[in-house]
Amino acid sequence: MKTFYSPSLNGFLLEQTAESYSGNDLVEVTEETYIEFIKGRGNQVMRPGKSGPVWGDVTPPTHDQV
Repeated sequence: MKTFYSPSLNGFLLEQTAESYSGNDLVEVTEETYIEFIKGRGNQVMRPGKSGPVWGDVTPPTHDQV
């Protein structure tokens, strides 16, 4: 089964869902990449454009956001 990453959704779509997705920004990712990002690691997924997902530091909330 193929898995895709959508930068505009900042999320993953499995092949069945991707078939009905109307966006044009899907990047196929390996199963290993999908599993790595689904497990998480205390960071946030960043939107890198067409290259697939990358990890980024979680920005702490500002004083006004708290």
